[in-house]
Amino acid sequence: MNELPVLNNNLPELPHYSPGIIHACSNLYYRQSMLQDYLTCPNMMLYRWLLGHEESDTFFAAVAGTAGHKVIETFHKNHHFDYSYTDIVNLFSSYLTETINSVKIPPKLGKAFSSLQAQCDAISPEYCQMLLQYQKDDMNRNFYVTMCEQLWVLRLADEFNREFIFTGTLDQAGCYDDGMFALRDIKFRLNAFKPKGPVEVKLNIQLSLYAYAIQHGSPACDNCKPCYSP
Repeated sequence: MNELPVLNNNLPELPHYSPGIIHACSNLYYRQSMLQDYLTCPNMMLYRWLLGHEESDTFFAAVAGTAGHKVIETFHKNHHFDYSYTDIVNLFSSYLTETINSVKIPPKLGKAFSSLQAQCDAISPEYCQMLLQYQKDDMNRNFYVTMCEQLWVLRLADEFNREFIFTGTLDQAGCYDDGMFALRDIKFRLNAFKPKGPVEVKLNIQLSLYAYAIQHGSPACDNCKPCYSP
C-alpha cells in the first residue's frame, strides 16, 4: 500500500494574534485599498485597518481628487459639458472647501505653503485645466452615467462557509452611444500610475473587484451597509 505524502513540517509557524485582533477580523469590511496595503506590507494593513492607526495627516491630493470627482459628477448629472473655465474654478473651489471641512484629519500642508488656502490656490489651476479637458473629450460627453460615486457591498463565502464582506465606492458606470456598458475609474494622477496594457488591466485588483461587485453585489449607503435597505 502506498503511503500518503508527508507534509513539510519545517513551515514557519503562523504568528499569534490576540483575541481582540481575531474579533476585529471577523467584523472587517474588505476594501481594495486594504488589499493593496496587504500586498505592499501585511503589517501596514494590520496597523492601518485593524488597529486603527491613522495617518498623522490626510494627503492633500486625496481631498483635491475628491473635489475633482464631485465636479465631474456635476457634469454628468446635469449632462452639461460647456462650463466655462471660471465656472469650473468656482465649482472646484467650492467642493474643495467642502471636502477639507469634512475630513477628520486636516490635509498635510506642503513645505512651500504658509496656509491651506495658499496651497488650494496653487493646485487649483492644474486640476481645473484637467477638468476643462475632461468635458471637451467626446468620449466623456457621449458617456451616459447610470451609477456615479455609488457605494456598494459584495458578500462572498468560501468553501468553509466563512463570509467575507467587500465594500467600496464606484466612480462611474454607464453606457456609451453605441450601447457598450463600461466601468470607469477616475484618477487625478500621472500616467505612470495607470495599468500598462490589457494584462495589467485584467490583473488590477480594483477593476476586477468592482466589476464583480456590479454583477453580484448590492448598492448600499453608509447607514445600511453591509445590506441593501430600500
